[in-house]
Amino acid sequence: MSLRALVVAFSLCSIVYSAPAISAVPAQSPSVMSAKTEHQVRDDISAQATKLLWNDGSFVEVDRAYRGYLSRGDRTPSGLWVHGVFANAVIGSLTQLYRPATDKDWERVEAKTLAWTRSAPKSSLARIVHAESIRQRAWRIRGSGYSNTVPATAWKPFYAHILRARAYLTSQQALLADDPNYYATQIGLIRESPGGADPTPMYEAGIKRFPAYYPIYFSMLDHLLPKWHGDAESIEVFAQAAAKRSRATEGRGLYARIYWYASQINYGDDLFAESKARWGAMKAGFDDVVERYPDQWNLQSYAKFACDAGDRATLAKLLKRIGTNYEDRAWGSRAKYESCRRMVSVSKR
Repeated sequence: MSLRALVVAFSLCSIVYSAPAISAVPAQSPSVMSAKTEHQVRDDISAQATKLLWNDGSFVEVDRAYRGYLSRGDRTPSGLWVHGVFANAVIGSLTQLYRPATDKDWERVEAKTLAWTRSAPKSSLARIVHAESIRQRAWRIRGSGYSNTVPATAWKPFYAHILRARAYLTSQQALLADDPNYYATQIGLIRESPGGADPTPMYEAGIKRFPAYYPIYFSMLDHLLPKWHGDAESIEVFAQAAAKRSRATEGRGLYARIYWYASQINYGDDLFAESKARWGAMKAGFDDVVERYPDQWNLQSYAKFACDAGDRATLAKLLKRIGTNYEDRAWGSRAKYESCRRMVSVSKR
């Protein structure tokens, strides 16, 4: 992920940008969020982050919004923690407003995010964003391709920046230990460190304190993907254990959420052919997800997986519940949606 600096607080290059036309978006209560769809809420959070970053060179309001979401434990209609979505939106806004291209540009980004940490000595978000600015500088050098496509000259600076970001967060651990996003970020940095470092101790520390925080599990899942350090068998063992550890608040839902995430980042429509995902366990997990969070995003994603698994009975029930709603991002394409609808129609003949 690239990092673009904030236009007001960051002075990176000679190009002048005009402010986007975004109205102020107040921090929302859970009740307001439940009246909107998942992606409406995500868009609102992103707009809020951009607006606050644009107008708040001191980052005071950014920190205030983040602390509010973190302390209240707000969730989106699909069940995601809003403070995690907001943190990602802050980082995303930084990537959208400027395009640092040279080492000097990146040094200025780091200087500005470091200045934020110094002006806000208790801000966990500032420290996570600063580490992410270093991490994303590293990935700009490496590139996003497979390791065999990375130039040999890129590895040394890539690892140097990754280790620097990791060391910085470690130095701030006492302040960051109460923020679940710290653990998710550190797991990623450990995974990306040289020598195939094992993030399991950081993962265990994170879920011990925050057993229902999905990004910690997802970050660890990245480590278990075949393209990193794992395999399909390891993911299945992990998914079962994760569902058990989070059952008090999530029911069986995390098993489904883990494979849902694995499908998005690795397996695509071939989840059941290429992984060890068990549809019976995944179906039970989705039942618990939609019981708690009956948002269309969850319902239609559930239906898409039922289609992939060939479960016509469950698909038919879900399509009836979905009605005329259609969420393109859940199905991937209109063609996929229509294909699944035809599968149910054929079974009724």
